[in-house]
Amino acid sequence: MKKIILFLFTLICFISVNKAIAQPTLQMAGVNNSLYDRTTVSAVCTNLGGWPSSGFGYGFIYDTVTPPLKKTGAKLKQVSASAPVVNTIFNTTIDGLVSGKTYYVRAYAKRTSPADTVYSDILTVNIPLADDPIMVAYPASGIGLNSATITGEITDKKDAPAILTKGLVYDTLPNPKLKVGTHIFFTAAITSYPFTMTSNLTNLKEGQDYYFRSFCIIKFANRTKNDTIYSDTIMFKTFHACGNVPTNVVIDSIGITSAFVSWTKGEGQTKWEIDCDIAGHVPGGVGVRPTIMSTNDTITLTGLTGNVSYTVFIRAVCPDRYSDWSLVKIFTTLPPPCAPITNLSVVSYENSSAIVTWTPGSMIQNQWEVLFVKSNQNFPDNGTIIRNNPIFHPIGLTDTTQYKVKVRAICENDVNSEWSDEYRFRTKLSGLEDIDNEIPKVSIYPNPTDGTINFKTENNDVTKIEIWNSLGELIFYSDKLPKTYTLNNQSKGLFLIKIFTGEKVQIEKVILK
Repeated sequence: MKKIILFLFTLICFISVNKAIAQPTLQMAGVNNSLYDRTTVSAVCTNLGGWPSSGFGYGFIYDTVTPPLKKTGAKLKQVSASAPVVNTIFNTTIDGLVSGKTYYVRAYAKRTSPADTVYSDILTVNIPLADDPIMVAYPASGIGLNSATITGEITDKKDAPAILTKGLVYDTLPNPKLKVGTHIFFTAAITSYPFTMTSNLTNLKEGQDYYFRSFCIIKFANRTKNDTIYSDTIMFKTFHACGNVPTNVVIDSIGITSAFVSWTKGEGQTKWEIDCDIAGHVPGGVGVRPTIMSTNDTITLTGLTGNVSYTVFIRAVCPDRYSDWSLVKIFTTLPPPCAPITNLSVVSYENSSAIVTWTPGSMIQNQWEVLFVKSNQNFPDNGTIIRNNPIFHPIGLTDTTQYKVKVRAICENDVNSEWSDEYRFRTKLSGLEDIDNEIPKVSIYPNPTDGTINFKTENNDVTKIEIWNSLGELIFYSDKLPKTYTLNNQSKGLFLIKIFTGEKVQIEKVILK
């Protein structure tokens, strides 16, 4: 019985003593300087209560769940093992935190005898996400058919504790990655930022789109895996041999039937198609002359016709495509020593007369020989000599009779051209009046001309006008006489102008300078 009374007395005394000892008062002061893996917290003890200064420790307790308690796994960060100074802020840096997490922190004070722990209020701490290194890729340079230079840069490592691996990665698909793209590692140590990485790529495919970017591999504290950081993607395209047009087309050594052509080839070009045809033709279309393939960047054109204007186009030929055609190049072959006439025709005939015209073989021709007989007769050995204008007026013909005519040019040094093909026609039935061969004159000037021709006449009876080029092509026709006409887009040379007044015709030669 005495033992029970003693125990009860001791217990009452112990409880009384503990109630009398007041606990310290703690209050959180703030949180600052929070980084991706750490934060600084502070608190203050406003009074020690009845706790002695010895056997007294204080600090902070934190966890990602609230309230932070040791028994639930919270971590302690002790500041001191002795009593704090009252009303003086104490602080510490808590590190090893996980970026992007929310933590709950409060101060604590603890004594060992008798054991007791007090806590402050709780503050919430949001740990920011880590800032990844800043990666940059610059536009490719030195781009060729099969090569290019790519450059990337680590401008700042930011929150990364270390750069484990760094380099460039490229591929023919957008957003290349290390697992599927071709990568180039850079092993040099980074001593300062920015750190530049440059690589000269070779063995690329020509005419191919490529994508590249810089990368680095880092490991943040408290993360289970490494992080791979990429820059933005840069695209470039290698050149294609047929992506460039042949340039600097030059035509020289122009002769009567040939001309020498040269050009500047584009990078990687080894074969070309040359399209040379009568001036005004469309490249790649159906023409008089077939195109020519060449593996040299020069060629001699042969089989041309003298005193004819030609246009030349050139394009590169590749296994899978063609380049665009080059700019047009125009040249005119030299006239033959005595070129044959063209465009032989009878522009008007009646029962007893006719008007025969033709186009001279060159602008310097001014003399021709004409053979004219009935179609059932043989041509004579010698004919009529015509000078200056290419027009012949046979008279005294028989009505409803078929005649034939052919013409050749007479040139210097007794050189004659080949005879033209014969032309046949039949006179009209008798009873109709003969043609009045007096030809009304229309003034045509200037001659030679730079392009514009002026017409002036007091005769208002002009019924038709024709203008023919040196190739025998009709380039202008009208049933009214114009005041002016401009020889647009025509090659330099001789032009024939035929002006009709009823059954009468005036033929003039005009030279375009």
